[in-house]
Amino acid sequence: MEKGKSIEKPKKPVKKVKPITVKPKKTIKGINIQHEIEREKRKPIVVEFKLMGSNFTQIGVKCAEILGLAKPVPHQTIIADWELIQ
Repeated sequence: MEKGKSIEKPKKPVKKVKPITVKPKKTIKGINIQHEIEREKRKPIVVEFKLMGSNFTQIGVKCAEILGLAKPVPHQTIIADWELIQ
């Protein structure tokens, strides 16, 4: 063998991996139980602060503080909760 030349190894084909899908904990007739439990926990907080005059973003922050969540609840979620309550 000559100096400076190296033998290239054949490349292995890349395997295609299926994406990991996260399934809800339990479903009953298509309803995600985990989401419904979280919504039921948020309902009294949403009502209390909305009647006090807070906006939806502030309510999302308060929900995160009270429920001990790492991130504030998105205001779209709070809006959906409020429309469901009405």
